[in-house]
Amino acid sequence: MIDCQVTCDSCRLLTHNDRWRVQLHTIDQSLARLQPEWDRLAPQSDTNSFFTQNSWQQLWWQHFGHAYSLRVVTVRDPSGKLVGIAPLMVALNDTEGTLSFIGGTEVADYLDLIVDRTYTAEVRRALLETIRDHLPWRRLDLHCLPGDSGTVASVQEAYRASGMHIAQEQEDVCPVVPLPGSWEAYLSSLNKKDRHELRRKMRRALDDLPATWHTVQNEAGLESQMTAFIELHRRSSPAKAAFMTDAMAAYFRDLASLCFAQGQLRLGVLWAGELSVSTAMGFAYGEKLYLYNSGYDPAYAANSVGIAAVGLLLRDAADAGLTVFDFLQGNEPYKYMLGAQDHPVYRLVVTRS
Repeated sequence: MIDCQVTCDSCRLLTHNDRWRVQLHTIDQSLARLQPEWDRLAPQSDTNSFFTQNSWQQLWWQHFGHAYSLRVVTVRDPSGKLVGIAPLMVALNDTEGTLSFIGGTEVADYLDLIVDRTYTAEVRRALLETIRDHLPWRRLDLHCLPGDSGTVASVQEAYRASGMHIAQEQEDVCPVVPLPGSWEAYLSSLNKKDRHELRRKMRRALDDLPATWHTVQNEAGLESQMTAFIELHRRSSPAKAAFMTDAMAAYFRDLASLCFAQGQLRLGVLWAGELSVSTAMGFAYGEKLYLYNSGYDPAYAANSVGIAAVGLLLRDAADAGLTVFDFLQGNEPYKYMLGAQDHPVYRLVVTRS
C-alpha cells in the first residue's frame, strides 16, 4: 500500500483529519506507483469505465503526457485504503492554469473522478473541496462526464457557494444498445425496418462480395490485423486520415497490444479474398463492449462493408453474453439504425472570479 508522507518525492499531503487523508501526486511515476490500489478501486467506483482504468491512463500519459504535468489527488480513509482519485493534469505551457482530466478529448469518451461507491458523496466532496482550496488554478475544465455521474451535482455544490462561475453544457452523446443475451435476441429487439436493413447490408458484404470476418485470436495475428486497421482507418475519409498520424498510429498499436494482453481487445477485419475491406475495434470491459473506432475502403461502400464490420463486432459481443454495446461519442445515423439510444456526456467549466 502507498501511504505517502509529506517528504515523499512523489506526493504532498494536502489535508488530514479524522475522516480523510488527501494527497497530491505530481511525478510521472505516480500513475504506476498507484496502479495496484487504483485497479482495486476502479471496479468499485460508481462511474467505472474503460477510460478510468489505470492501464489506459498510463498508456495515454506515455504517448501524450509530455505536454502536461500530473496533478493526481487521492483520498484515503483512516485505515489507509484508497477511496477516491481525481486524475488531473495541467498543460506545461498553460499560463491560465487550467486543470483537466488525464486523457484529453481526442481519444477518450468517458472521464470522471474515481470514487468508491460506498462513500460517493463524501469522497467527491473531499476531492473537490481540496482541489478548490489547495491547488492553484484559474479554470477547472472537466470534459467527457457521463450523464449519470454524480460529479455534475457535486461540482455545483462545492463551487457555486464560493462565488465561482460554473458553465455546464451537453458536450456530446454516446449512443448505447442493450444486448439481450444473443444475436438473434438482439435482432428481434430491432423494429422490423431496421432489422431488415441490417440483414440486407450484412448479406451484401458477406454473401454478395463475398467477404469473411477474421478476429484477432493470438498475438501472432495482431500485427497484421492492426496494419489493416490503420490502413483502412486512413482510407475511410480525409478527416480520419488527418487524425491517424504516425504518432496516433503508434498509440493505437500499443493500445491494441495492451488490451490484447488484458483480454479486452475485440478487433476484427473483413477480408474479400486477400483484400481487407473494413474493420472495427472495440474493448470488452465489465459487461460492456465499447466500439472504439472503425474504418473501411470506400471502393466497397456499395457492399455496405462498414456497417457489416460493426454489425459483426456487435454480433460477437451479443453471443459472448455482454449486456451493453456502447458506440461511444458521436451521433452518426448508422448507430440509431442499429437500435442505439442516446446517453448524454457533459462538460463542466469552473472559473475562479
